[in-house]
Amino acid sequence: MAARTLVSILALLLAFPMQAQVHPRNLQANRESLLIGTIALYLGMQQETVISQLTVAGYSLTPFGKDEFYVFQNKDNNSILGVVAFTNKRLSFINRDWTPDDSDAASVGNGIYGALSAAYAEGRSTCSLSTSVEQNPSAETKYVNLVCGPGQKYVSIMITRYQGKELVSVSEILRTPQPD
Repeated sequence: MAARTLVSILALLLAFPMQAQVHPRNLQANRESLLIGTIALYLGMQQETVISQLTVAGYSLTPFGKDEFYVFQNKDNNSILGVVAFTNKRLSFINRDWTPDDSDAASVGNGIYGALSAAYAEGRSTCSLSTSVEQNPSAETKYVNLVCGPGQKYVSIMITRYQGKELVSVSEILRTPQPD
């Protein structure tokens, strides 16, 4: 369980620098949502509203940066649901964690299936695939990103080798578009 939480947190920290600015023109046009637990979140929502809805639903929020929060199933912080982040007090980044508790091949496959079938159920069947790798002296991270349009959502699969172990993270991500 601790390894799963660690890889989820590493995945989110590595993916997060791509956060974009919120522009008013994007707030009205983008009505895509992403579920965190049972709560549908939309880009552009006010920070106070998001935090209130998640807290009232019984989820635990743990800050890890300026206006960035891990969302856990409960106050024991043992099951991460995802991450929310805000720019100018508006929701600009949502990450729904699909990483399984177990790291066996079947569990990871089911996590990937869950993330991709959620995209397909929304009519996202035209996809583009990209891969990349980041290396530093203590870790290597391989990314597989599958962007299925139309819309801003994408599925990210991240494989991290850290301290002699390989960990996997599967996420569905919705973020504010990059400015033109």
